Amino acid sequence: MVATTKKDLIDCISLNFEKIYLEFEKVSDDLILKKDLVGHLAGTKITVRDELCYLIGWGELVLKWYKIGSDGETVIMPEENFKWNNLGLLAEKFYLDYDNISYENLLKKFKLVVSKILKLVNSLSTEELFRVGYFSWNYEKWGFGRMIEINTSSPYKSNRSKIRKFLKENL
Repeated sequence: MVATTKKDLIDCISLNFEKIYLEFEKVSDDLILKKDLVGHLAGTKITVRDELCYLIGWGELVLKWYKIGSDGETVIMPEENFKWNNLGLLAEKFYLDYDNISYENLLKKFKLVVSKILKLVNSLSTEELFRVGYFSWNYEKWGFGRMIEINTSSPYKSNRSKIRKFLKENL
């Protein structure tokens, strides 16, 4: 479902976050670093930990876009030195960005990032969230709310399936 209201967006993010978070909590210590998930770069395998880093990375990018744009600075999407057609390389950057953080602390960080995103969504009007072109720095085809959804709720939902499959195969 594509969110069209602030309530829809908050509900989608919250529900899909809660579901995937429960799956991440089920992963035992001996499976956290098992490279058995399809990676974000063609032909690669990643760990559950990498998947968690990926979701945190996108959440932090959403927050960064808003902060930089609100400060009147130039927003580079998706990220400096990355293009929309090489997101697999950006995913690899996310794995490295959080490499020195324990799995337990990554879970806490994930919860914090989602909390900040929900706070941001709550602070914005429906027009700010959903009117295409409202923010000049945002991707020109969608409203900022859609960009938030594409980088939070949607991957939470799709990656939950990957984690569930992994758990079924390894427990």
